[in-house]
Amino acid sequence: MSRIEPVRRLMTGVSLRLAFAFCVQGIAAVYFLIESAAEMAEHPGGLHTLIEAPLALALTVGMGIVGQELIRSMRIARQQQSALADLTTDFRAVVETRLARWNLTAAERDLAFLSLRGAGLEEIAVHRGVAPGTVRAQFTRIYAKAGVSNRSQLAAVFVAELLGDETATTGTPQARSGT
Repeated sequence: MSRIEPVRRLMTGVSLRLAFAFCVQGIAAVYFLIESAAEMAEHPGGLHTLIEAPLALALTVGMGIVGQELIRSMRIARQQQSALADLTTDFRAVVETRLARWNLTAAERDLAFLSLRGAGLEEIAVHRGVAPGTVRAQFTRIYAKAGVSNRSQLAAVFVAELLGDETATTGTPQARSGT
C-alpha cells in the first residue's frame, strides 16, 4: 500500500459522508416542500403552513450549502492527492539522486530505501534473504559513503535537503567538518 492511500481513503470517507448528508437533506427537503404545497392548497393561511413553508425553504437552502461544500471538498481532495503524489515523486528523485552521488551499489540503494521506509534491521534481512550481519555490514558501507554514522543521520540528510538546508545535505564528511 502506498503512503498516499490512507489520505485517499480519508478524503473519500469525508466526501462520502457529505454526499450522504446531501442525499438525506434532499429527501427531507422534497418531502417538506410537497407537504408545504399540499398544506397551502388545503389551508392557505394556517399557522402550520406559515411555520412549515419557511422551514422547508431553509432546508432547501441548507441542501444547496451542503452541495457546494461537497463539490469544494472533492476538489480539495483531488488537489491534495495530486500534490501528495508529486511530493512523493520529488522525494524519491531526491533520494535516488543522492544515492547515485554516493555511488551506492544496487543492494546498498535497496537497503537505504528500506531504511527510509522505516524497516528494521531484522525485517530488512528477512526481506532480502540475508543474515542480519550482512545487513549491518552493508549499512556500515552506506554510512561511510554517505558520511554519516547511523540510520537517523542518513534519514536526516534527506530531510535537510527537502527543507533546503544545503549545508547539512552534502553527504560527505569533509563538508560537515568544514574542510
